[in-house]
Amino acid sequence: MIKPTLKNQDGAEIGKDLNENTFLVIRRKGMVHGMLLEKGKLMRVSADDYCGNLKGMICIAKVIDVVKNIDAIFVRLPDKSKCFVPFSDCREALNLSANRFPRQGDNLLLQVTKDAAKGKEASGTMAVKLSGIYCVVTTGCGDILFSHKITNAKKEELSVFAKTLKDIVPDNMNVIFRTAISELSDLEFCRKEALELIESFSEIISKAKTRKEYSVLKKPLKQYEELLLEVSNRNELRILVEDELLYEEVSGFVSENIPEHSSKCKKYSDKMVSLSALFGVEKKLSEALNTKVWLDSGAFLYIEPTQAMTVIDVNSGKYDRNLISEESYFQINAEAAREIARQILLRNLSGIIIIDFISMKKRENNEKLMKILSELFQNDSNSARIIDITKLGLVEITRKKTGKTLFEQILM
Repeated sequence: MIKPTLKNQDGAEIGKDLNENTFLVIRRKGMVHGMLLEKGKLMRVSADDYCGNLKGMICIAKVIDVVKNIDAIFVRLPDKSKCFVPFSDCREALNLSANRFPRQGDNLLLQVTKDAAKGKEASGTMAVKLSGIYCVVTTGCGDILFSHKITNAKKEELSVFAKTLKDIVPDNMNVIFRTAISELSDLEFCRKEALELIESFSEIISKAKTRKEYSVLKKPLKQYEELLLEVSNRNELRILVEDELLYEEVSGFVSENIPEHSSKCKKYSDKMVSLSALFGVEKKLSEALNTKVWLDSGAFLYIEPTQAMTVIDVNSGKYDRNLISEESYFQINAEAAREIARQILLRNLSGIIIIDFISMKKRENNEKLMKILSELFQNDSNSARIIDITKLGLVEITRKKTGKTLFEQILM
């Protein structure tokens, strides 16, 4: 039997080229999924459900309660849901009334920072920000700041460029350089992005002064759009979309926000094999939810989420612990560390994560393992914090919760 040649709308052949990073946008079980694959492995997944999300929306919200004993206010959002705002995130300049501090009935310029989940209200802030690939513009006092993940050497190198931006940053805003700027060869891309974000921010503040309560000034990004922006700095990124309506939506978003990838955004149009089938999406998602994860060496992981924490156990599998050397233990642990980092990002695990590595006697091997882990989580946007390894081979990782886990996204 002759296998069909799979092509996009331009007639170009689409294969599973493992040298390219592929971002898929597909419909699955009533939801739109964004999926990043690197060398054939599923790395990240997003799912836009029926209700959509509010995270990132900038709007005019109304204060409905000021609760001093918990240092917070509650506001009503445009969809009439409640939103929690801590006192520390209240900004006098963005209170659209004459009051110095928000009072019941006031209108505020607000950005939603977290969607409602598990019976908790959404969270918001008056420290409004607009994010780009290389920088973020937020409320402030005319400063230019750096992500804490940028090395001191790189900050020193960027300080000259930062001074050239000083004159274009308004007194009521700050510009923050993101980690991605470290890989940027032409800093003019960052300058252009900063100017566009400052202009957009100024327009939002101007509109807020004349709009009525519950007006939406910036719609939230869809989950796949947010993920696409986050991974857009990958080399050789191609974007494949499975149908005409989705393609029009995705290509428009790419052209406006990451135009350098416009030529790589393609509509998949082969009717003989679906995009999901071509990349084995269902199998990959099933594997991503399994408790047991096999490693190439024959070792495996057990990943057990509980109410209080997630426990990950590294098992040597087919190896007899009495017959293998300390160096073999290290190689298995190093392989496990790389897969654990992928699984944590893919499953969006957060809170306390305990990893039980195979115990090693040599101190230098434990130090090398910790260095590998630190490097793997260096660019994690959820601020993973790695605690030292114990004599029993236990490592604790704490990771900030943002968004739903993979299980919550695709099964709940």
